Amino acid sequence: MPDANIKPKAMSALLKVLAIAVSFALIIWAAIFGLVKATGIGQGVPSAGPASSSDTSKPLPTVAIEPTPTVTTESPTPSPSPSPTESESTKLQLTASPERVSPGAHINLTGTFAGPDGMLEVQRKEGGRWTSFAGVRTPVTGGAFATYITTTRTGAQQFRVVQVGGSAVSNSVNVRVG
Repeated sequence: MPDANIKPKAMSALLKVLAIAVSFALIIWAAIFGLVKATGIGQGVPSAGPASSSDTSKPLPTVAIEPTPTVTTESPTPSPSPSPTESESTKLQLTASPERVSPGAHINLTGTFAGPDGMLEVQRKEGGRWTSFAGVRTPVTGGAFATYITTTRTGAQQFRVVQVGGSAVSNSVNVRVG
């Protein structure tokens, strides 16, 4: 009868090993869960700290903005400053978020245009003149546009968009860098 005693003993040993393995797995899971909760991982906590604070009165866009391949380095090129009429300036609306960023961080530029689909060019005010911002352009589709820019130039910055091949000019937006 030695075979009859081996099966129950083997089964008992197997169940004990399984119980120990499950216990260890639960302990490890609880430790990892506690660590994640304690550090705030996955809770939308900004990783850059206070330097990346922004004006919380305006919500950030809820749709991710696709990067535009024309965003390269800053090389301001003077371009003519069109003088829009009142009706043209109100049909092209620009919003920037966040309004305060660290140098090199994304500045989202979004808005609406009550004109034909086409291209808009981003401009920055430098020394009292509007200049092209590194040749960044964004398409208008269905009356809306969205792009982003980055700059390492610190201080108050003023941006706008202008219609390429047209006369529409947006309102200007202010962003503090640094």
